[in-house]
Amino acid sequence: MFCKKGKCDKCGLMAEYTMQKDSNIETVRKCVFHAMFESMIRSEQADIRIQAAIEHSRNQQNTDELETQKAVAHGFIGLIHTFQQNPEAVKQAGISKQKLIKMVEMTERKQEVIAQEQIRIASGEK
Repeated sequence: MFCKKGKCDKCGLMAEYTMQKDSNIETVRKCVFHAMFESMIRSEQADIRIQAAIEHSRNQQNTDELETQKAVAHGFIGLIHTFQQNPEAVKQAGISKQKLIKMVEMTERKQEVIAQEQIRIASGEK
């Protein structure tokens, strides 16, 4: 498929490439088609690495948001339990017992949603 070394000179497809790696400068002779395919492969591999980095960043951002939501939910539960243990504080805050129960139920549901979301992210689903 590719010209063999030495024969590309006849068809004009042999080219010299000068490359620098660190402080070393090197001149390489390669078939133009062969060099083109190598370049395409390197480009594709770079795109794959970029895509993997983007996915990792997105997953990390989702995880961070879930951790924040989880911390807020735990804070509310702690506040609610404090109110439950200290009825006088509930009266001072002007919160009815039914409203306190609704807050507990909403917080517990939110924790379940957060847990399911964490499982979905950990499994790699979108």
